[in-house]
Amino acid sequence: MAGGAQCTVERFRRQFCPAEGTRLSHVHPGFPHTRTCRKVRRLPRPRPVVRQAVDGPWRDKMQEGGARPLWAIYFTVDDVDAAVARAVELGGSVLMEAHDLGDIGRLAFIADPQGVPFYLMRGNSPERSQVYDTSSAAYGQCGWNELTTPDLDAALSFYGELLGISVTERMTMPGDAGDYCFLDLGDLRIGAAMAASHEWPAGWKFYFRVPDIEAAKAAVDANGGKSLMGPHDVPGDETILVASDPDGVTFGLVAPKKG
Repeated sequence: MAGGAQCTVERFRRQFCPAEGTRLSHVHPGFPHTRTCRKVRRLPRPRPVVRQAVDGPWRDKMQEGGARPLWAIYFTVDDVDAAVARAVELGGSVLMEAHDLGDIGRLAFIADPQGVPFYLMRGNSPERSQVYDTSSAAYGQCGWNELTTPDLDAALSFYGELLGISVTERMTMPGDAGDYCFLDLGDLRIGAAMAASHEWPAGWKFYFRVPDIEAAKAAVDANGGKSLMGPHDVPGDETILVASDPDGVTFGLVAPKKG
């Protein structure tokens, strides 16, 4: 696999379902993008096909190159090869060259100038994905994408030039944490970006929607995960929890605020 020692493995689907959205997604490239997500509180065991993918030659090659588990985001572009070339011009690096993946589409795995990995993809399906959903009742789906980066201004410039992501609103966080910059893709708010810290290292983090944050926290703790922050309330009458799964991969959960 191209990329060698720089190749990073995406987070394989285990207890929590991946999500996908218009122009962005979080799903292993070997699986159809229309796969139904399960509610986080159910914490299903891995399916056999996923176990085969994790235990197969892909995993071995990736681990030999220093791969680690993570959730990976996919941004849809009209032309993958042109987008990869533009990313390199902007200071990004190629971890896996653009290639066709059967009848699913064409994709490449790259990193931004700060080293945060992500996918660029052009799927063959004409249907618009509904998996990324900001609705408070879209349980099991990704409802927020959060970028932490060591150089906030440079990262915002990179994603703006490459993908057209803009920042039209900022929120000042407590202490010296800096600004929480809301990310808009056209008229869709896809998440936010903030400066990385010792507590929150660089990378994309995804918040999956659940109906009850306390029940989800109990499910995390009972299934080998670890609660890292929260639950606590956030603007928009919602409550969040940041946790890690048994492999140490960080993710977030978001639920409607009670009361």
